[in-house]
Amino acid sequence: MICKFVSGETKYAVIRSRKKHNGIATVIRDDLTLNNAILLDTVSRKEEVQSAWSDEGRVIALLHKGRKVRVGIDININRPSTVL
Repeated sequence: MICKFVSGETKYAVIRSRKKHNGIATVIRDDLTLNNAILLDTVSRKEEVQSAWSDEGRVIALLHKGRKVRVGIDININRPSTVL
């Protein structure tokens, strides 16, 4: 199901609330560009990544070391400058 919101604020409030619905077989995610969707999938499969998600069009990864990094097509997740 695809939902279109009148307000971007409401859209991101719904997306941020997805943590409250953990364990339910429903996925709530932002509509990503093809490049960001591929990037999110690629980053999610990396061994050093515990989890990955998108936030307002940006791809974020949580590493097993507990570090959050913003990931871009040209950003190396192991580079310290990517720490959030």
